[in-house]
Amino acid sequence: MTLIASLLALPFAWTFVLYPALSFALSRRARERRGVVPPTASSLPPAALIIAARNEAAVIEARIDDARRQRYAGQLWVVVASDGSTDGTAEVARRAGADLVVECKTHVGKSRAIEAAIDALPPDVAVLLFTDATARWAQGSAVAMATTLMDAEVGAVSGLVRYEYPASSLARGFSFYQRLIVAHRQHDADWGTLTSVSGSISGVRRTLWQTAPAELSSDLVVPLTAARAGLKAAMVQGAVSVEVARARASREFRSRVRMAMSAFAFARYAFAPPRPTLSAYRLQLLSHKVLRWFAPVGLPPCLALWSWHFPVAAAVVAGGALAVVVVSLRARSAATFAATVAAAYAVGLVRVLLGHRPVGWDPDAQR
Repeated sequence: MTLIASLLALPFAWTFVLYPALSFALSRRARERRGVVPPTASSLPPAALIIAARNEAAVIEARIDDARRQRYAGQLWVVVASDGSTDGTAEVARRAGADLVVECKTHVGKSRAIEAAIDALPPDVAVLLFTDATARWAQGSAVAMATTLMDAEVGAVSGLVRYEYPASSLARGFSFYQRLIVAHRQHDADWGTLTSVSGSISGVRRTLWQTAPAELSSDLVVPLTAARAGLKAAMVQGAVSVEVARARASREFRSRVRMAMSAFAFARYAFAPPRPTLSAYRLQLLSHKVLRWFAPVGLPPCLALWSWHFPVAAAVVAGGALAVVVVSLRARSAATFAATVAAAYAVGLVRVLLGHRPVGWDPDAQR
């Protein structure tokens, strides 16, 4: 029985403890070998900054103004992809001076709206940059990402998202999670590649863009297409987007359920032919993503088995954890966020198994 419990625990020990330690060590080694050389470029290829929007009339003008302040060293198309908006988002975007407004008359989902915008671009646009209507980019972010994409080994890029945190337990827990996950992604990028990019600030070579099933998130598909071409996805320190974190657990839960459904659908898609030729990507995807996605479902029976086999040790650990949560506000916040995400991923898996598809998106649930 002890052997069975150990075997069941091994995948989760790997994804939460052993693999992060390995990635950290490989990251330090990679940095020491190559040093840090900031990319530079005097001219850049034509690019498009695509703003995904659904019922964003209240903020789309400010987002377009923010995009205009990027001072891109080349031609930068500011594009709004309106996904079945019913509040006049497309009209406001046109009045605000967007170079191109692609209006999907029905709600087709974020991925399909972005694809429609890409199809409408002139053929000479070589760089695709993605953002959300609520994001605010630091000056020079577009230049930094496009410059990095000129590296022959890079096919996709992601910037950093810095959040403004409301005064809520959930937001404090998300802040703790964000610090951990950003550090982990940076370590992965140092020695290998990214397995996901941020929808708030990311980019890809247009030649690598591929149509994928509507239920899949482009945040996951973009690095996959790069890996299939043998190219890596890089994190760009000079590219920063500012967003406001969600304050309510109900909105976090709704958003995470949608993300979970898309993730589980992607897990099957990613390992189907054509498989990635970038070997590091396969290891990182399994270790950093897939095993964590299934943890909310796989960990409870594993912990129950260990508790039944080692009841005294389990009681001591559980009591200690409960005491920390009671005493520490930070621990309570982290526990609140972790419980919300775990519940959302469990519900997401059940919905996928029942045949549901996360085609749509709800920006309001992400605020």
